[in-house]
Amino acid sequence: MLRASNTADEQGHGDLAGLVNAAFAAEGAGLAIPPDPTKHLHGSRFRRTLAYFIVRRPRGLIAAALQYAHVSTKVTLSYAGEGDTSWLEDLVVEKLEMGLEQKRG
Repeated sequence: MLRASNTADEQGHGDLAGLVNAAFAAEGAGLAIPPDPTKHLHGSRFRRTLAYFIVRRPRGLIAAALQYAHVSTKVTLSYAGEGDTSWLEDLVVEKLEMGLEQKRG
């Protein structure tokens, strides 16, 4: 049963690629979505693409972390592709300073 639903899903995404190619292929250019070398286009392969776009929306980092059940937003940022993660270093330093202050006090 599970394999049948995967096959239907792959077929649906194949139809999507054909639809996009028919609608957006430029005159004289290659296909908008080239043939897939692995021959299997399925929904799980769109997870990172979706994460990329969710993270770049307002409050998207938290939304994506919740959607993908990531414990750390650093994992979500890594999953979504390149992003400005320099603020995470500041967060680590602040956590360390807070721990030291609590230990002293």
